[in-house]
Amino acid sequence: MHALHALSPVPAAGLAEGAVALTPLDMLSVVHAAGADTLPFLQGQLTQDVKSLGAHQARLAGYCTAKGRLLASGVVWMDNARTEPQAADGGCYLMVSSDLAAAFQKRLSMFVLRAKVKLAAAPLKVVGVTARQGGIAALNAAFGDLPRGAWDRVDLPSGTWIAAPAATESAGGVHARSWWVGSRGASGVRK
Repeated sequence: MHALHALSPVPAAGLAEGAVALTPLDMLSVVHAAGADTLPFLQGQLTQDVKSLGAHQARLAGYCTAKGRLLASGVVWMDNARTEPQAADGGCYLMVSSDLAAAFQKRLSMFVLRAKVKLAAAPLKVVGVTARQGGIAALNAAFGDLPRGAWDRVDLPSGTWIAAPAATESAGGVHARSWWVGSRGASGVRK
């Protein structure tokens, strides 16, 4: 069971009412890149403009061969320790498919050469969170203000929350979708 399931009675109540759905996404893994040259290195390796990525944003990124063949795609965001664009030891997280994560990390490592970058599998879990209007309020009450706009990101004591771009409106109201990325022992529920 993921930590998010046991964090608060508020999301549990939302689950019982069908207002919140939690889906463990074990098919996703997180790779962490850290070091003084992380941004220039990833700028040259990924299809996303990593240098212009804001402190509270996440974006899709691809990793291609020299001929342009896509090898992996995923979501990239800045490490919460990096709050300014020119942080000396800024890091990035990359959420990729678990079946590609090891090969992705190995191939990226081949191109590090003299760059001051360390790549490692992050011990983080990913949970998909879908909420209707009442569930959104319950999650905000339990964890704090969650991101609202597509690709917005917020770091809370419970973990990193990234608003997925697919928010739909139906007869049941607005549905918000997010990824929660955190450790199994994460906490951070408002008391």
